[in-house]
Amino acid sequence: MLKEHIKTIFLTVLIILSCFLTYKTWIYTPEFESIDTTLSLPPMSSQGEVVSFKDTTRAYQAVHIKDNEEIGTMSKEFLDEFRDLFQGKEVTEVQQEQPINQLKSEALIESNEILIIDYYSEMPARTFLTMFEMDTDKDHIDFNFDRIILEMRDDDTILNLVTEDRTSFTSYKIDIPKSEIETVINNHSDLFIDYSMVISNAETSNRLTAIYGPKSPGKQKVHQFIPSTLSVSTMNETLFSSSDVEQKQSKDITVYESDTEIATYSANNYQYSFMNLKEADSNTLSPYRTIEKSFIFLNGHMGLTAKDILFDYDDEESTVIYKPMLNDYVVFSDEIMSEILVTVRKGTIAEYSRPMIQVNANIPSDLSTTLDDLEKVRYKIVIDENYDFSKVSKIILAYELKHNEDQSELNVVDYIPSWYILYDGEWVKYDIEDES
Repeated sequence: MLKEHIKTIFLTVLIILSCFLTYKTWIYTPEFESIDTTLSLPPMSSQGEVVSFKDTTRAYQAVHIKDNEEIGTMSKEFLDEFRDLFQGKEVTEVQQEQPINQLKSEALIESNEILIIDYYSEMPARTFLTMFEMDTDKDHIDFNFDRIILEMRDDDTILNLVTEDRTSFTSYKIDIPKSEIETVINNHSDLFIDYSMVISNAETSNRLTAIYGPKSPGKQKVHQFIPSTLSVSTMNETLFSSSDVEQKQSKDITVYESDTEIATYSANNYQYSFMNLKEADSNTLSPYRTIEKSFIFLNGHMGLTAKDILFDYDDEESTVIYKPMLNDYVVFSDEIMSEILVTVRKGTIAEYSRPMIQVNANIPSDLSTTLDDLEKVRYKIVIDENYDFSKVSKIILAYELKHNEDQSELNVVDYIPSWYILYDGEWVKYDIEDES
């Protein structure tokens, strides 16, 4: 009898242990870890992740200026926690749009402490306020900005939202005391590094409107990945309204066409493009609604990941642009499709382009590159006859995505840290060589 009880207990323990190990196996999902390079991953229709809107609309850097010391961070950890301070806060006072000169008050110019939050491009104020569930008069939210200058006070904070051309601003008073902001900064002090201020023209001529970036980025690691492809056929099934789709091949371009829709895929740069051929009205939606519609469309077929951010909005074309991030740097590429573009019309999505690869398979590498100090970047642009320095409005650290020069069957891609500048409205890689 005793043996039977012991046997029952032993079998029960084995069953429980087996269930536990099975559960751990199911939930294990490694990311950016070294893998067996012989592994072949199956194609997928999308990167398979539903994301929140606020995670796609994050800033790229925070700059803390105190007692003439400039420090900053591009850390997602800090920017996310700082962002959460705004959630559900009350807007107690709003000021209409004003010329930027009104912002250059003694309180800010001579203040001992300023916090600046920068975005890659202009965002509608309504998007910002809606994202954080801030209630305010709808008459005061038709405004685009790419910089927030925080005036921190004992009982509340003034958010000064500044236009990309640094000519005007609008202000919102919210119920966040200075102490709460200082606590977040102090808790992440180890993430801040020395920053430098750059003046490129009259619009960036003081510390409220100047260009900021890391002072001395120095040696930076080059990351290598093995890309896996997404399924073009499954993407077509998702987007085409008809099952009667004709396929044509022309060198490295594959064309898929129905009566009302057409798509192309390039094997060279992994770019998939879809176009709705139906007649569509011109877009009469506001920038806020256009961005919202693009996000709903992408999230509907899990076309975004937590690494993708809202990068830019082309008002003239009604096109919303999303880009991937890696280690807090945005990714650019002239060789491989690295952005998602959604063109919106009033009643439909007119055009959609995206990369058909994902890069979760990291290869261990000792490769690195050393970047110029920001002051050297500024100096070399100033003296280069190919540039007009007054047209520079942003200088950032980013990754350049390229095919590995020593190509093999693994088709390795490199993420190379580089300086990028926003020059005359276009992002270009800073690649001025030292004079010999």
